Amino acid sequence: MSGSYRRNSSRKNSKKLTLWQRIKAWFTSIPSRFAESLKNGTMLRKTWRFFRPLIIGLTSLIIVACIFFGAISFVNDLMFAPVEPGNSEPLMLVVGNGSSMATVAQKLQDMGLINSKWGIKLLADFTNRSGKIKAGEYILNKNMSANEILDMITQPSQVRHTARVTVKEGMGIEEIAAILVERSVIDSKNEFIDACNDLTPYEDISFIKDIKNREGVRYALEGFLFPDTYDFYLDSKPEDVIRRMLVRFTQIYEPFAEKAQEAGMTVNQVISLASIIQSEGLEKDFAGVSAVFRNRLAIDMTLSTDVCIQYAINEKKLILSTEDLNVDSPYNLHKNKGLTPGPICSPGQKAIAAALNPDEKITTGKYYFFTLTDPATGELAFSKTYEEHQSVVDKWRPVWEEYEKNH
Repeated sequence: MSGSYRRNSSRKNSKKLTLWQRIKAWFTSIPSRFAESLKNGTMLRKTWRFFRPLIIGLTSLIIVACIFFGAISFVNDLMFAPVEPGNSEPLMLVVGNGSSMATVAQKLQDMGLINSKWGIKLLADFTNRSGKIKAGEYILNKNMSANEILDMITQPSQVRHTARVTVKEGMGIEEIAAILVERSVIDSKNEFIDACNDLTPYEDISFIKDIKNREGVRYALEGFLFPDTYDFYLDSKPEDVIRRMLVRFTQIYEPFAEKAQEAGMTVNQVISLASIIQSEGLEKDFAGVSAVFRNRLAIDMTLSTDVCIQYAINEKKLILSTEDLNVDSPYNLHKNKGLTPGPICSPGQKAIAAALNPDEKITTGKYYFFTLTDPATGELAFSKTYEEHQSVVDKWRPVWEEYEKNH
């Protein structure tokens, strides 16, 4: 019995030892098997077989997502996005009783308020608003998306009223402020004038950097509020009104920029000269006045223009006193050579064109003088010499005095 037991026990120990050896051998063989797998590519093939579907699936998902979101962005830009982001110029849409979505969509497209009439119709159908158009007058702008426009014309809120304001060529900032107050566009004349001396809110507008460091100007934005007819919201912020007029100026001046650069003139010099031309004569004489001033500048002669003194003393009168002529001001071009520190009014497009395109006959004919004749008509007389000029002045001075007395 004892012998048999020992033999069975030995066999059990032998099996346990063999199992341990096998386990040990398996672990010790892992590095060599891994190396062999790498060597013959088995491990790489197994790894690739495992990850390949995941990589392909993930890549496909990314591509589909890019296409999907790209398509959404393209369609949005094409059909639903604002036509001109940042353009808040008010435009009035009139919707008549019984107007269909198709009719309104066509009006919106004709007014340039939407990119696509089909886009807004599709959006209206999809959101169940096609039959909810309300008759009325709506103040919209090109900064609104198709959805915002739909909200306005299907869920109308109180209309924000506008005023149409015409800023005439030759108006100065004080006159512009006065008419804006009169039309209830702004509340305070002084607040508007103060805003015209702060260039900070408009530094994103291209030409502002060129007029920032001038010295001696009365109003920083004098001359750059372009004269035109505008529709402004009532009770607007001065900054919003000013920005509209500055943006309009950049649109008008852009075609002249290259010509100004060729002439070696800055935007301030062009508009300063244009403002004097605007103040001195009738439109038909603009190019001639420009030529006289350009002739004088070419020989370093003072411009000796009365309109700049009128601006300096803030009074418009035909006959200036000796005291007026000697006023201490950088705008006194009887005493100071060159141009004024800045414009004296807002010149129109034709005055700007004349500043850069002087009359060739006046230029080549060496005309250095002009003067008003009949103040009732605004006619000018051009002269080559001081003697000729003085003769015209002596002839018409009594007429000026009489006109001044009666006006």
